[in-house]
Amino acid sequence: MMKVNDIIYSKRHIIIATNIFSLFIIIFVITFFTISPTPQYLTLNSHASSGIPLAGINDVPSMRPARYSGANPESWWDMCDNQWQTWLSQETSLAQQIGVTNIREEFPWALIEPQRGVYDWSRADAIVAAANAHHVQLQPVVVYTPSWSSSSLTGVPGSTSDYASFLSTLVNRYKGSIHDWEIWNEPDFTNYWQGSVGQYVSYLLNPGYSAIKAADPSAQVILGGPAYYDLTWINGIYNNGGGNSFDIFAYHEYGSGALVLNDARAWRSFLNGKGQTNMPIWVGEFGAPENTTQDVNQQALLSTVFAQGNNPLAVAQWYNLRDDIPMNGCNNPSTENQAYGLVQHNDTTLKQGFYTLKAIIAGNPVPTTTTTPTLTPTNTPTSTMTSTPTSTPSPTHTPTPIVTSTITATPTKSPQPTTSVIPTVQPTSPNSPPTVTIVTVYNPSTKTTYQTTVDSHGNVIIPKGNQIQSVNLGEKTVPIHQIVNDGNPFTITYANKKLYIFGYETPITILIAQAIGLSLLIAGGLTTAIYFNFFSKKKLFHRINISA
Repeated sequence: MMKVNDIIYSKRHIIIATNIFSLFIIIFVITFFTISPTPQYLTLNSHASSGIPLAGINDVPSMRPARYSGANPESWWDMCDNQWQTWLSQETSLAQQIGVTNIREEFPWALIEPQRGVYDWSRADAIVAAANAHHVQLQPVVVYTPSWSSSSLTGVPGSTSDYASFLSTLVNRYKGSIHDWEIWNEPDFTNYWQGSVGQYVSYLLNPGYSAIKAADPSAQVILGGPAYYDLTWINGIYNNGGGNSFDIFAYHEYGSGALVLNDARAWRSFLNGKGQTNMPIWVGEFGAPENTTQDVNQQALLSTVFAQGNNPLAVAQWYNLRDDIPMNGCNNPSTENQAYGLVQHNDTTLKQGFYTLKAIIAGNPVPTTTTTPTLTPTNTPTSTMTSTPTSTPSPTHTPTPIVTSTITATPTKSPQPTTSVIPTVQPTSPNSPPTVTIVTVYNPSTKTTYQTTVDSHGNVIIPKGNQIQSVNLGEKTVPIHQIVNDGNPFTITYANKKLYIFGYETPITILIAQAIGLSLLIAGGLTTAIYFNFFSKKKLFHRINISA
């Protein structure tokens, strides 16, 4: 006769041992897969050591709602003809030659989602592809409400979820290439936003921040920069609960270089008072019109804003790349020439400011030249938009008029250049290679290392199956912990003393967690084996008696 209590007792130990083993497996799986390497966008930013901001540049606005409700014919979003293809190809190449950190470019919601849930990605895809091809980062400004959500391009969306839903789709589509997103343009200016500051926070900023972070936790959210030193507006952001819904503080200023920096210092003091002492400050737009290649005022403004010393700016984005003729519709140009560009309207004649900014970025003395250089346009892309949006939003942005800042410093007019501002040094070649070497590239399969340098555009491709262990920036070697290339080849871009690495990162914390998980799995297996072999054997085979 079988002793039932012994059978139950033995089964209980089998169940306990099995559960212990299963628990260790679960712990290991959770540890390994939820903390496994994810695609990272890594940067080495020398702003802290160099004392000057990184340089970005604006492209022509996508729309100008105050003029008419269509895509700006001067922009990359133009739907009148195929001129946008030449502009896109040429200007991403020009941005690469200057060496800017990023291009601030509007992504118009109204053109991309002309009907709820219906998207036209053709133009956005072409823009992202061109930027990637020239190894320049895009920094989209997501603006303009489609007609299905509001009666006005600058109106408040019909629901607090409309903008967030679009951002979620947008970020998920481009998070492999784009990592900084700005919530609207100059929302304190009625040309671009007709709602209140409270509506900006509740309909755009807060839901937009949550949507971006949910789609890409590593992305940075930029506050829609006010048109000038608008302390009332910024206080309204905080008073309405939006103070924690951005990672980067942005503002615009079209005054003198001294005023741009005075504003930055005032904003630094403001943010410090809010406890946000590490919040980066970007001036999203600054510039001055000058319709000549000998743009001495533009050069002086650039030299002042990028001056070394007590400079609180992390990034300064010049407005803009190309001189711009505002349009009132297709084939309906205005008589105005907004000569804010570093390149004239033909997109080939470079101003001296082009070389000034390039020299500043490269850390060289500011150059002068006596001739007007031109560029030969590159081949244009063949992509065109596949559909015409039903809502034709309006083009944007006349640069903001100069508004006197409320800070105590007295603004001055744009400074006239002196011989000390513009030394007589010839510009370097547009394709001169940066002085950077990628070192200690390790191949785990062959257990070998090799060194490689950047090409003439500041890029290097690391083949699949390799790791990068350190980077030599000339001044020092910066260690990078085991960036494992188990996806597409790495693309590494060096520009403006900033290194962009596209690939996979396995930080030491993840490796430790995975090692612990593996150890627990092994320990769990050993524990179960020991239990069965030494503690359960008697119970299973000796104490279970079967008798007649």
